[in-house]
Amino acid sequence: MIRNDKIMNVINKNSKLNTIASDWRYKFGILMVSIFHFFSLSAQDSTFSQTELFNSIKENHPVGERANLLDRTATENVKIARAGFDPNVSADWENKQFSDKRYYNIWRNQVNLPTWYGLEVTAGYDLADGEYLNSENYLPKEGVGYLGLSANLLQGLVIDERRTNLRLANIGVNALAVQKQLIINDLLYNSGKAYWDWVFANNQLATYQRALDLAQQRFEIIRQNYRNGEAAGIDTLKAILQVQTRQIELNEAANEVQNAAVRLSDFLWENGNPQPLNNNFTAPKLRELTPTIPNTIFNPAHPELQKVEFKLTSLQVEERMKREKLKPKLKVKYNLLGQEFDIINNGQNDGVVIAQNYKAGVQFEMNPILRSERANLELNKIKQEQTNLELSNKRLNLQNKLNAYINDYNNIQQQIAITKSMVSNYEALLAGEVDKFNVGESDLFIVNTRETQLVDAEVKLLKLLAKEQKILLALQWVNGLLN
Repeated sequence: MIRNDKIMNVINKNSKLNTIASDWRYKFGILMVSIFHFFSLSAQDSTFSQTELFNSIKENHPVGERANLLDRTATENVKIARAGFDPNVSADWENKQFSDKRYYNIWRNQVNLPTWYGLEVTAGYDLADGEYLNSENYLPKEGVGYLGLSANLLQGLVIDERRTNLRLANIGVNALAVQKQLIINDLLYNSGKAYWDWVFANNQLATYQRALDLAQQRFEIIRQNYRNGEAAGIDTLKAILQVQTRQIELNEAANEVQNAAVRLSDFLWENGNPQPLNNNFTAPKLRELTPTIPNTIFNPAHPELQKVEFKLTSLQVEERMKREKLKPKLKVKYNLLGQEFDIINNGQNDGVVIAQNYKAGVQFEMNPILRSERANLELNKIKQEQTNLELSNKRLNLQNKLNAYINDYNNIQQQIAITKSMVSNYEALLAGEVDKFNVGESDLFIVNTRETQLVDAEVKLLKLLAKEQKILLALQWVNGLLN
């Protein structure tokens, strides 16, 4: 038997609780009904939604900003490749003066313009004079202007380095855009998981807080009625033990909220600086959310697949260039010459002069073995085979991940339905136990046990609802659709 003085010590230690008096069993029964309405409160206006989190991350998070730099990187790479088609202007002046003699004075000026089809247009103007001028450099006094073309008739006719680099740069624009999608997709997924951990922690805290409030009010009723001689002393100990149990649960839940907020704040940035989670933000009520129907169709345009496909496309472009290098080099040049800048008529009035004043040439080069070129082509084929295998494996992995998350979603729906039924059953069981207690046919320990079972079931339901949101998030992430 527990002595009455020990019971009074328990009561006196908790004298800070306000008194709720008279007809304690009736008031106790009314009080217990409140636990059935744990989730009846509406979400407040300051509710922090997942959409708001994602918008903040895309605008302010440094990883998101780094992803945006990929667009600029792709643009600059294209500029570098296009530079291969920029015109080139050159000038060269040589003069030799020795012992009061002017040996030579040579001035060459040229503009070179590459074109897409491998043709190069050249225009220039040369001047040369002097006593000891090399006969090859002898020119009319007025100088010579020229306009010419050069073309590759074998290697470089279909494709060349300039065109290859530009095509690779354009492929790189799309590849970096896909890479940006993947970075944002992963970032939002990780932040979303932290967000739903925070939402669950807050919902759990609210549940334990209401359970503690109920336990404290119940203890007040029992304590007062014990003093009035209407309740057994042992009931006060049972009631205060329930209060202490709820206090421990509440402390643990509050610690989980703090840790979840810290983890969530990893994704909150503003003006380049990390920001703590706003204390005024409240989490949405999990039982009030309406889950969005998940997308269970495999995304054939998944960024992961596109990334590998662009890699394969780049290898195919490089293959064309490597095949081109198996051909011999044959380059022809033809320049029209004219006095000063009169290139077409060349100072004559009887028509256009083409075959009289010109400079032409042919250049041929061939490697009869082509050992390096053939090896490079074979290596390219090996890389393409590896990339095709990588693409098939990546597609299979993504499909399997999607199927696994679909299974998880179907399973969580069943668990949620069962757990909701359990909560309803525990509510009914607790209500029945309270009715029995009110007529003296039950014990407070049993009532506390029924209440604990109900609270545990409600917390389990919250965990399942938070897990459901994570699975919905994962279904979007695995399909590359979070951005």
